[in-house]
Amino acid sequence: MPGLQLYQTESDELELVKVAFEEGCWLVPDSHYETTDVDKLFTVEEYMQTRASERHFFILGKAFSLEQLIMDSFTKDGKTLFYIVPSSGGPFLEYLGGGMFVDDATGEKRIRSGFLEFSRDYWAVDLSRKKSSPPELELTYKRLAQSVKAQSTRIKPGKGIFWLGNDAKMQLKSGARLVGFESWAPSQHCSA
Repeated sequence: MPGLQLYQTESDELELVKVAFEEGCWLVPDSHYETTDVDKLFTVEEYMQTRASERHFFILGKAFSLEQLIMDSFTKDGKTLFYIVPSSGGPFLEYLGGGMFVDDATGEKRIRSGFLEFSRDYWAVDLSRKKSSPPELELTYKRLAQSVKAQSTRIKPGKGIFWLGNDAKMQLKSGARLVGFESWAPSQHCSA
């Protein structure tokens, strides 16, 4: 699945979300729903409110989302909950926000990793076959990725490549740490 690995604060995330909305997209949180009706987010305010409890979103758009989302269910504590099946229906971009938190044990600020990715094919609604994603999906991904890269620094804290958001970079310089690469510092191997 083509994509970008990201280290972003909530401030960095907002820049990506704004561009998605400018592209005519909307976001759907990957929640446990009580019905098969999903929440559709069309504004930064709705995103910020939902982001307080969710990190994982699907990005849909009229130009590339050709089919309805496919939902499945599970039972927890006697209650049926529904969730969106990845790579089925849509198609859509998938976005996992990073964000900052304070480590309870050390009191240090930490920045989680996230991603932005898409699939070149997806399962049809009837789940009988895979279909090729429309070219508009990849074009939208490329525009969002270009926006992320313009506001980030390419880093390689381990074997993989990540895009470190501008605010995340400032937070690192102020003592925050990357989850998974706590000993890495921005002065090491940052490239434009």
